[in-house]
Amino acid sequence: MFKKISLFGAALVLIAIASWGFYSLMLNARVNDNKIPDTPDTQAIIATLEHAHYLRAVAARTFDVSTFPEVFINTSDFKPNDSQRALIENVFDTETAKSAGYLTYMQAYYLAWKEGASLIQSVEVQDLSPQERDELLRTNQDKIVAPARQDPIGEIKLTYESITVNGDKAVVRYDSPSAYREAILVKVDGKWFVANITIIKVHV
Repeated sequence: MFKKISLFGAALVLIAIASWGFYSLMLNARVNDNKIPDTPDTQAIIATLEHAHYLRAVAARTFDVSTFPEVFINTSDFKPNDSQRALIENVFDTETAKSAGYLTYMQAYYLAWKEGASLIQSVEVQDLSPQERDELLRTNQDKIVAPARQDPIGEIKLTYESITVNGDKAVVRYDSPSAYREAILVKVDGKWFVANITIIKVHV
């Protein structure tokens, strides 16, 4: 059952999704050959990150999170901040929030967004006064009040600056037109999963 979180927390997660930008199946990954060796692990890591970007782009339009376990995983590498923890608790429950990893957070994010999009569909937001819009946000702070994306999934290029593999864990620094990020991936049963992605710098 959804509970209320602060408007500040909701704003933070809105900023996070805006920073991801467009993605497509034609995503082109560029690699600095001088820094990144061409190995089966680095190839699999790049493929996993690209697929993760694509599944998030699909979820931004459909709110389908059923495929997220294909690329995301819960580990201690992701420690939610207060607003992220509150979002998870609102979507699931307190116990889930206590042990949540990146997979759970990704699922909670898009489910909260789905609730907000449904709200917008039931209200003629453009006809509301500024005061009424503020009241709408204030009384629905447990949701990401934004419509689903309707635009086609666009093309984006990821530029990989570095991929450091240490056993079953990898740290990736990569760039895109929207943001510069660091990702942590872990290998489980021979398959790489995204355990955390941190935005280092948003490109304005």
